[in-house]
Amino acid sequence: MKKSLSRQLLIGFGVSLVVVGISTLWINYRLLQNDLEQQVQRRAQSIARSLEFATEGLIEYGNESILQRMVQNYATLPTVLEIAIVDPDGKTMVTQDQSQGKSSYASLYPELATYLDKAAITGIEVVVETKIKDKMAIVHILPFSSSLFTKTGQNNIDRRGLAITAIDLQQVQQEAWRTFLTSTITMIVGTLAILFLMVLLIQIYALRPLKKLNNAIAQSKTTGNIALPKSLPSNEIGYLANTLVTAIGQLNEFEKSKNEELRKINTQLEQLSESLELKVIDRTAELTMTNMELQQAKEVAQEASKAKSLFLANMSHELRTPLNAILGFTQLILDDNKVTEDIAEQLQIINRSGEHLLALINSVLVMSKIDSGSQILNTNDFRLDGLIKTVSEIIEFKIRKKNLSLVIENNTNIPNLIRTDELKLRQILINLLNNAVKFTSVGQVILRISDNVQNLNSSNNSQNQYLYFEVEDTGLGIEEQDLENIFQPFFQSESGRQAYEGTGLGLSISRQFANLMDGDISVSSIVGEGSVFRFYIAVELVEGDSVEPISDITNDNQLESLSDTAKSKQQQLPEQQLPEQLRLLIAEDSIVNQKIILKMLDSCGYKADVANNGVEVLEKLEISDYDVILMDIQMPKMDGLEAAKHIYHELFPFHKPLIIAVTANILAENQEACFAAGMYDYISKPVRIDSLRQALQRASLHLASN
Repeated sequence: MKKSLSRQLLIGFGVSLVVVGISTLWINYRLLQNDLEQQVQRRAQSIARSLEFATEGLIEYGNESILQRMVQNYATLPTVLEIAIVDPDGKTMVTQDQSQGKSSYASLYPELATYLDKAAITGIEVVVETKIKDKMAIVHILPFSSSLFTKTGQNNIDRRGLAITAIDLQQVQQEAWRTFLTSTITMIVGTLAILFLMVLLIQIYALRPLKKLNNAIAQSKTTGNIALPKSLPSNEIGYLANTLVTAIGQLNEFEKSKNEELRKINTQLEQLSESLELKVIDRTAELTMTNMELQQAKEVAQEASKAKSLFLANMSHELRTPLNAILGFTQLILDDNKVTEDIAEQLQIINRSGEHLLALINSVLVMSKIDSGSQILNTNDFRLDGLIKTVSEIIEFKIRKKNLSLVIENNTNIPNLIRTDELKLRQILINLLNNAVKFTSVGQVILRISDNVQNLNSSNNSQNQYLYFEVEDTGLGIEEQDLENIFQPFFQSESGRQAYEGTGLGLSISRQFANLMDGDISVSSIVGEGSVFRFYIAVELVEGDSVEPISDITNDNQLESLSDTAKSKQQQLPEQQLPEQLRLLIAEDSIVNQKIILKMLDSCGYKADVANNGVEVLEKLEISDYDVILMDIQMPKMDGLEAAKHIYHELFPFHKPLIIAVTANILAENQEACFAAGMYDYISKPVRIDSLRQALQRASLHLASN
């Protein structure tokens, strides 16, 4: 047995005896030591009082020799270290060592000087523990007075004589330690004897009967009956044995009954299992067929969605290439002061039509992503007031152009940052403000922001913080029958059709973005008075002032307004390098796009070389150094992404030009791929002169700072 009962009992009993014994011995040792110290103090006091009593008479009758013998007799007592009688002047009158003479007693034992003065002056007995003759001692100082001192001409008549007795403490402690050792040895011997007796008794009266009982129970496993030994004692062990026999018999009967029940249950389960197996086989076959059909339908749907997305992306790319030519050349011609007003007006119509077609393409791409479920939130931390300022600057040009006024009422109480998708929130605001300006000829456009519910039927019960926005105009208004369908894709109200502008997707996209941000949008309108669009979104309040940078690549739906704003701001960008100082390389396979970009660069004062694909780019970099490369993405032989990876990760370690992507692929994943390849900036096609100029100015600033 791993754990013997006798061993456990003996260990427990032995530990208890040891703990109790040691505690008792230590207490006795301390009590004995204290008692011996008290005896020493009483002995010292008794000797001092005897000396004090005898001193006056013996000195008065001139029997100092008797007093000397008396002191020497006391000095022969065990544990006595020092006996002396000191007069009021502090000189030794009598001491056990006659060689000391009548010297000052304090000079013999400087450590007692303070206590000697205290006792001589106050007349109070002093007991102190200190070293005398290199031994720890208890010194008893007993003051006494005598008329004899005044007769013998003592100077200090206000002081008393002293009887001094010093008892050796080390002898007392040694005696206490000898007593402690004797008691300890006695306790150990007694403990061992008790433990031996306990072992013997436990073996005879407990372990042997229990072993017999254990053997009887072990034999019952083969015979089925328990035969108790007759030698079992008629005490608790015998009672335990009878109880075990009764319990084992009851357990055997219970086991038999339960086994019978289990046999019946197993028979029923086998029958039920057979029927269930047949049903499972049939059901599995049905589910397999259903899953195969669902998997096939899913694969067909995925292929259709993939084909749709691929078609739209390719169509967008193919449409943007001719649009780049249309919008690019119209911009260049319009910038020419020699164009007549009639031709300029016609070019403006072409430009607006191209912009309308471009907005339609972008909106269709966004709706495609929303329908496929691939549109996600890209949250970042930013300041609400900074976003409002940016939006107002974007819309400001159109407001001034139509002689309207823009009123912003920010009623929020948000001192810190908020966290949500800044780009989607900005897109919603720009869509609504653009619509308000488009359908308003006279009056004003109002943007209200609040963090409290105001006339908005929001049924949310969430604990999130919500922001509420209103865009109100004094424009044409919307017919009541159009309000129900105003957020449907490609739907245009009567006023929208009259304006001949818009794609019918802006409000639908805005609602989808608001829903994505755990919000919603609604509208109320009165024909002839104006409309009010209201929406809310969930945001998270963020502590601190650190604003997260975002990839601020603007959707083409905003570019027209941005380009207008840029005209008034482009002078604010300092040019660190002159245009003729920047060494530019254009990587573009389309001859038309090459000409457009070269013309735009020429109008901005730049010159550039041209490469038709990525391979030519690498060849030109081996010959010449360039500061900036305007890189198309889709090119033959080697595309722009592959060329960028070669430039940044494999070739040209000493002089790496800044690469600005110029591509018709505007989807976010394509933009991320460009930056992952190491590209510095991004311009979407159709290329606008202002966007190109600003990108080159940013590159110039970067090069100048590095």
